[in-house]
Amino acid sequence: NGNEPKRDLRSYIQEIPDGKPRAFTPENTRAVSISVDGEWAAAIGPGQGISLWPVAGGEPKTVRGTEAGDRPVAWSDDGRSLWLFRRGEVPAQVFQLDIATGRRHLWKTLVPRDSAGVYSIIEFQITPSGHSYFYSYTRLLSQLYLVRGLK
Repeated sequence: NGNEPKRDLRSYIQEIPDGKPRAFTPENTRAVSISVDGEWAAAIGPGQGISLWPVAGGEPKTVRGTEAGDRPVAWSDDGRSLWLFRRGEVPAQVFQLDIATGRRHLWKTLVPRDSAGVYSIIEFQITPSGHSYFYSYTRLLSQLYLVRGLK
């Protein structure tokens, strides 16, 4: 993911070691998860659900059952479903979504053991099998406000 000067973020493919980057998503749409077989990229953009983009080029597919704010974090082992969550929510629900049907299955709700001051679960990653995962969050335990001129 990157952007050209004075252009918005988008996804690129580049042959290694000396190929030129080739854009494969429009501006404001970025790939965040690549399928296990490397054929598809699950992408997000503002105000839209998840879309699937063929890495080799071609027309994208909209993933039924997704909403703006859903974030695809991994594909399942068999490539038939996506693991997804919504960044910034506490608690954060993790779903496994069937790509063909659009059905969402709640897999787990993420809540830190000590949730005092936790206001955002910002990252979630999972293995394709679903056997291992991790997440990170933002915590703020205190704020100092300075007010002057109160009567």
